[in-house]
Amino acid sequence: MKKILTLLSSITLVSASTASVVACGNGNKNTDIVIQANPASLDVYQKAAAAVNAKFEEAGVKFRAKIKESHMYENYVQISNKGVRDKSIPDVFIVDAFKYQLYKDQNNILNVSDLVKKYLLQTSDDEEHFGLKKTDSGIEITQGVPSARAWKAARINSGAEEYFGVVPSAIETISMMFDNNKFGITDDGHFTGSVLENEAVKAAVGENPIASLENMAIINEAMGYKPTGYLKALKGYFVAAAFNAMVKKHDADINPVEGSAKATIWQKTGEFPSQNYKDFDSLWENEKTKDDAKLVMDMMVRLGYSFGKPMRNALYNQVGDEAIDNATVASLRDGTTSMAALEIFNLQSYASFMKQADPKADIRVKDISSLKFDNSEGSPSLSSSAGGHGFAIKSTIANVSEKTKDGENLTKAGAAMLAIKELSDPKYSADFSITDGKYSPFKANKEAAVEQFNKTEGYGFYADAANEIAKGYEGVTDMPNTALDQASGTTWDTYRLAMNTSKNDTEWKAMADQFWTQFTDKWAKDKAEFIWG
Repeated sequence: MKKILTLLSSITLVSASTASVVACGNGNKNTDIVIQANPASLDVYQKAAAAVNAKFEEAGVKFRAKIKESHMYENYVQISNKGVRDKSIPDVFIVDAFKYQLYKDQNNILNVSDLVKKYLLQTSDDEEHFGLKKTDSGIEITQGVPSARAWKAARINSGAEEYFGVVPSAIETISMMFDNNKFGITDDGHFTGSVLENEAVKAAVGENPIASLENMAIINEAMGYKPTGYLKALKGYFVAAAFNAMVKKHDADINPVEGSAKATIWQKTGEFPSQNYKDFDSLWENEKTKDDAKLVMDMMVRLGYSFGKPMRNALYNQVGDEAIDNATVASLRDGTTSMAALEIFNLQSYASFMKQADPKADIRVKDISSLKFDNSEGSPSLSSSAGGHGFAIKSTIANVSEKTKDGENLTKAGAAMLAIKELSDPKYSADFSITDGKYSPFKANKEAAVEQFNKTEGYGFYADAANEIAKGYEGVTDMPNTALDQASGTTWDTYRLAMNTSKNDTEWKAMADQFWTQFTDKWAKDKAEFIWG
């Protein structure tokens, strides 16, 4: 085995034309390793595929990486509709972190533990790069945050069995992007910028206001109910950052059973994973935490109100996100919004829109943990959920193998892992970040990306983003890993419906009380009626 590993890792790509990315090579479909690629980063995948195909060719095997342009969400739908055995499902695909356990339970993804040891960790340099070490008993996670947390998430719960379901490809936190000239966040956690010179704002928040959700809402109100600062108060991924602040605050009060994550929802009794709804607890049900959960919901309503009625109309009672996304773009383009929470893949477009409002905008990025929840003493910082993605190999990948020039055996699954290893090379990390908002958890990849960003004029905010995501990942909160939340999105379906059915044409406090009652009532009903499996 050492011969093939040395050969495949030492060959360098002379020309991208050495092997065709999309060609079937020898015509045998079983030797095509089909890799799903998000359209935005298609060119990056093509380069990596050409590189690994050159290595396969030199090794004398017929395996070839073949890129399938398909967004990961389209792939989820295909897996759901057709099952992973269907030939249309790629051999290698991207999976969201919150789907790891679900896909393992559904037997959609391969246990790649042995492949990681055999192909990903070929040398001591590999071990350092990936933050792992091979041991007699398995795999030890060695590198610090964020790599360690990403690998911890990839080590899927499977009882005593070691089960790595993915190779982490990206980490994700919510970021705050802003024009520092107008409305920014200082390193010591205060708001700054020309917005604070407005007399009404100055009267409302005073000098040197704390960077908090509460002050963001107050500033919006003082600016005439306009979304000067914006966070999508109806979308679960963003709202979770505020709930997570309370998870951190109540760390000692949340006591899940072994296997269940310390999160907004947890399993409190019974053997994990339970299918008895009485075994579960949540931030909004537990006697020690529910008052603070109510504060979160109140804050989301107040924040939504602070955007003004036109933005509220686009936010509430909509079937999808098109109306609010269009309103957000318009608000960035005309300069109304100077600070916005975003999913990092929107960084390039949001920055472009902000530059349209002011070509001299000083665009900066900070992690959402730079915001406190409110202005109270000891208020917790917001905390992203431990988001990210990983490269998975489908569980039904063809059981075929090839002999190398040296007579070594290489399985298709092994070849797929070598393709994943190529895609994880630091030389692609900057391009993945720019094209598709994917920021690697590995230290060498982050450093390579930051170096390239800092060398490129106008790309400094990408370097900010890479550093802030890595920094912010130290304080992320685990996602709920119970079937109650994971399989159906129960929490955020309930949240959105309750928010939408509350009257939003009255004073915000009245709507907040309506929202809390409707949410908790509906949650209790949905929880009791949840269909397991």
